Amino acid sequence: MHLPNASGWHVRSVQVLRMKPSDFALGSPESRAAARAALERRRAGRKRIDIVSSIPRPGGDGGIHLGTWIECDDGSLFRLSSIPAGMTIAEAERIVLQPHRKPNIQP
Repeated sequence: MHLPNASGWHVRSVQVLRMKPSDFALGSPESRAAARAALERRRAGRKRIDIVSSIPRPGGDGGIHLGTWIECDDGSLFRLSSIPAGMTIAEAERIVLQPHRKPNIQP
């Protein structure tokens, strides 16, 4: 992308407002959305340890198994996942998050 006369542009900082749950009525959809956003911001900044294996699990069906994120003592998040060989974790997450996908229930 070419920006003609970019040296003539003016840049300034913009403050981003973060809504807090207390900015809204207790139990309102806006309060719940603000609480979810605050929780996501807190979780997004954490170190994540994501172990991904393409080695078939004993007794497994060779399908996609994304582990649950577990909080470690140091505040980092950890999960262990198993996906078919040749598939990336991003592809597996995209497949699992499809709205009409039936869950792969494993005993």
